[in-house]
Amino acid sequence: MMNQMNNQNGCVKECPPTYTECKPIESCSKQVINQYHYTKQPYIHTFVTEVVHHHVLQNEFIPRYVTSEKHVNEPTQNSCGNNNFNR
Repeated sequence: MMNQMNNQNGCVKECPPTYTECKPIESCSKQVINQYHYTKQPYIHTFVTEVVHHHVLQNEFIPRYVTSEKHVNEPTQNSCGNNNFNR
């Protein structure tokens, strides 16, 4: 925009523009970028399994039946019921 001024003759005279110098506005922003670097590290864990066998003796009752036979010669009986032994 130009400043205009009227002088005594009615002529329009232009005034030179005035410039004001301001300090610059400075701003700052920060951007954070997260980078993850993975390194694979082997981790060895040994699991030990121990098997313990317990042998327990348990007595079990098992009957064994044994039979025996005897053959005995008996003296014969007579009709009267007398037994005659020869000794």
